[in-house]
Amino acid sequence: MDQRRDADLPDPVRVLVLGRLELLVDGRPIPLPQGRPGGALLAWLALHPGIHERDEVAERLWPAGTRKARRDSLKTALGKLRRALPAGAAGD
Repeated sequence: MDQRRDADLPDPVRVLVLGRLELLVDGRPIPLPQGRPGGALLAWLALHPGIHERDEVAERLWPAGTRKARRDSLKTALGKLRRALPAGAAGD
């Protein structure tokens, strides 16, 4: 696909990962979730678009600990990330 055409399309949600992590919704900066896990999850999802199994994401971000601890960490980070986004931006 022509990258110039893609660049002209509006981006309702944009994640900037080079330099300081930033989240923009409709061009406006949105405060990031508190703590490292929410930001790490946001960055990982931005760099790996698509559908992922929860266990895969949890293992990538929290390789240590039990499966339950990793899934609990993912659940917490995902909740913080969803709350940081305006209504509708998370695909709700």
